[in-house]
Amino acid sequence: MSDAHGFPEYRVLTDFEDVIDVLGGVVAIAKLTGRSASAVCNWRNNGERFPASFFPLLQSALQEQKCLASKKLFTFITKQPEGDTPPMIDVA
Repeated sequence: MSDAHGFPEYRVLTDFEDVIDVLGGVVAIAKLTGRSASAVCNWRNNGERFPASFFPLLQSALQEQKCLASKKLFTFITKQPEGDTPPMIDVA
């Protein structure tokens, strides 16, 4: 299916669990990312965010399913604040 401009329509996923479901579960994500299933479970338990380094890989896999993941589901660092303050994580 395409939009009025001929671009493919994608379902945008905004929930961590939806990404896992669409890609086949925790074990499938573990194989895709080269991490253990327990690592994927840790992502779930530590804020339901995927590491930003996996953004291109997961988006590519999701595109095959006509889906995209919201950037809110990844741990992007937005900018380095001044001083000794730790960097802010973009979760918006």
